[in-house]
Amino acid sequence: MNKFRLIVLVFVVLQFSCKDSKSNKEVGKKQDELEFKSNVAFKPFKIDKLNKSVNDSVVKHWSEYEQILAQMEFLNQGDVSFFISEAKEINGTLDTLKMKKPKCFSNNAIDSRLMALDVQVNILNQNFILDNISDEIKIQSIKEVIGAVSNLNYQMNKKFEFDEFYNSTLKENL
Repeated sequence: MNKFRLIVLVFVVLQFSCKDSKSNKEVGKKQDELEFKSNVAFKPFKIDKLNKSVNDSVVKHWSEYEQILAQMEFLNQGDVSFFISEAKEINGTLDTLKMKKPKCFSNNAIDSRLMALDVQVNILNQNFILDNISDEIKIQSIKEVIGAVSNLNYQMNKKFEFDEFYNSTLKENL
């Protein structure tokens, strides 16, 4: 009977200690984010924008891309809360972004920019999760994610310009 009570007591103690460690981990992430914002003089980076014609005709219907752009604006202000969340959530968002991209952006150049963005976001996530990463490396990770989005925007602009040129040239020759 004493063994049974001991096993139940150990089980109850383990049950309560596991719940506390999970909530402590979430509180720790939020504290790390606040410490990062307060300790670092964060200077926003330049994000290359999409051409108005690209944005008006194609991208405004791509809600996942709009969500990523909104998160980039927050990231550019030093708010990393989206990027230090669970990796499954971040990867799910990026996978949805890739799957629901417009057909006019289905080419290797844009796919590679999306993959580069995926890699940079995962590196950023890991740099903010680990405790022993310096603030300089964290800032460099933010800069690289913003650079990946800028490269994606640049490639989408070029693809759209090429398609417009090709279509106008084709119409002139008909």
